[in-house]
Amino acid sequence: MVSRELNNMIVRFKHLYSSYELSRALIPLILLLIASIFMSPQYFLNPMNIKVVLMQITPLALIATGEMLIILMGSIDLSPGST
Repeated sequence: MVSRELNNMIVRFKHLYSSYELSRALIPLILLLIASIFMSPQYFLNPMNIKVVLMQITPLALIATGEMLIILMGSIDLSPGST
């Protein structure tokens, strides 16, 4: 019974991986994130440390989001030939 469910999950994973182009990049990234969480020390994932990390990331994430929106709207050209 378990092997049938496992085979079904593998088939669904292969279908997801082959049918959606975005999943080809996201699935390895998610697997890498999960592996790094399991390999991190126990004290790394405590609530206080997660709060500190999120507070340090916030300014850079806001800047990156603003730049991403400008690039996606087509308001700027970052190609070297345009300069």
